[in-house]
This record gives sequence, structure tokens and C-alpha cells, in this order.
Amino acid sequence: MNRNVLLLLTSLLLFAGCGEDEPTVTDWVCDASHDGWEKCTDNKVQHCHIVEGMDHHFHWGADCAALGLTCMVRGEAGHAACVDTATPCTETDQRCENNTAYFCIDGKLAQDPCGTSKHCHADEGVPHCEELDDEECSGHGHLHDGECHCEEGYVLAPDDATKCVSEVDFPTQSCTLFAGTAHSEAAVTPFSEFPNAHVELDQVYEVTLPDNVESYVHFPVTESAEYVIFLSTAGIFGAFLHRNESSINASGGVPNGMCSDTIADHYHAELSFDGAETDTKVPYIVRFNAVSGGATVKVLIRKKE
Repeated sequence: MNRNVLLLLTSLLLFAGCGEDEPTVTDWVCDASHDGWEKCTDNKVQHCHIVEGMDHHFHWGADCAALGLTCMVRGEAGHAACVDTATPCTETDQRCENNTAYFCIDGKLAQDPCGTSKHCHADEGVPHCEELDDEECSGHGHLHDGECHCEEGYVLAPDDATKCVSEVDFPTQSCTLFAGTAHSEAAVTPFSEFPNAHVELDQVYEVTLPDNVESYVHFPVTESAEYVIFLSTAGIFGAFLHRNESSINASGGVPNGMCSDTIADHYHAELSFDGAETDTKVPYIVRFNAVSGGATVKVLIRKKE
């Protein structure tokens, strides 16, 4: 019996009678109706990712094995989390802490790190990660008499009292993110394969580049704004590209002055959200230059607030 089957059986046994309102679903396929659904593979979280008009595919999420935890799936919506099977959990243990959602699964403590593009929400029900887009006070506070009361670590935006922004400046915050544990992704070639290589905003990746050929990854644009790519190696970045393969003007090509020893290069570009009214994000593409012998480059892409 292979490893994946064993993990699936383990998950089913541990979650039997877990008290969830909805049954765990394990036989779904990654298609447009399951965009964002998650499953467990090799003790890691995988999520289904759909790009309009492109083939479906999965991307890696949290590495539960690296955290010393066990990947489990719960609920009809296919949500996966890392569970500490040795630590009992009650409702009093459910909380948001360090922007990580802690909650109970079958009486054991589970966790879901929300990253920087989501925030942990625990006002009602089970704590969970929510998208920051269009959230009250940017997801980091609450409104009172038309002005945000921001949570610790956040202050009022200088031009909008209904938004909370990090009190740490953007370059310094980027250095902190860049020093975190990196996900892995492989750039693809040719351009038409870009949907198969995905990096999320505000998460650092080690991207593997092929030998001596231009290659590509895509990332989500959630609104028209300035986006920045940070790289560990100079001379690797080629261009920001639209889905029609046209290039977008980018400026930069210098280290991040706050941590030039780790971020050797970065570029800025104004990118337009040009999706349909029903879209919440659209893909843009990074083209990497050809590198003799290939390379692995650390990459972070952020929307500048």
C-alpha cells in the first residue's frame, strides 16, 4: 500500500465522529467548482488552483511534516490543516495567535498559519484565515465612529482613516518576510505553461530555473496597484508580463537597502486588475532570464500598500 493511501486511511480514521457539521470529502477533483479546496499529500497541504481558461493544478501549502505535525482534512469545503495529534484541545484552546488560527479537530489542536495576505478571524465560531481584501480596517482592526481602532502592530493609514497598515515600513517588513521559511516552486517553459507555476503574494519561494532558457511563474493581482518583486540574485529578473505575453514597464534593478546582503535585486511595476466583475484575482507573469546551468533563486512578490 503506497504512502498516499496510508495517509488517507489515517485521516479518515482519526476524523471519524469528529463532530463537524459537514462530512469530510476526499473524492473531489481539482476543477472550477473546487478552486481553493485543499487536501493532504505526503503530509503536506495541497490546494487546488484554477486560472481562467487554463488547466487545473495543485500547489503546495503548509509542510506539516516539517512542523512535526500531521496533515488532516475536515469539512465539506476540503480545508486541510496541520494537527498536533499528541495535544488535547477544547474550545478554550481555540484562538488567533501570531496571525495563526488554532482550533480543535477531533479533540486535537490544529493550526493554520494565515501569512501576511490573510488575517486570523475569531469573533464568532472557529478561528480561521480570511482574505484581507475589502475587510473592515484592512482586517487589522475595527471601525468606531468612522475611524479604525487598529490592532497591535498596525496604525491608521496616513490617507485613509478606515484602513490599518503595518507600523513597520515596507522595505523592512519585506526583509523580515524574505528571511522566513521558503516554499518551493519550479519555473516553467514555454510561456503557455505559466499556469503550472504559481507563487502567492507575501510568501517567499525558492524558484528553480531551468538550464539556459527563459522561464516563467505567475502570481495573483487582486487590485490595480504597484507590485514589487524581491530576488536573492541580481540579473535573474527579465520582465513582468501580461497574459497576452506583452511586457509591462518595470523600474528598479538595485538591492533592498535595508537588507542588501539577502535581497540583491528588486523591481517595481504598476499592474492593472483587468478581470471580469466576478473575478477576485487575475494572473500576471514573471519572466526569468536564461541562466547557464540553471539556478535556484529566492523570490518574494508583494503589493505595495
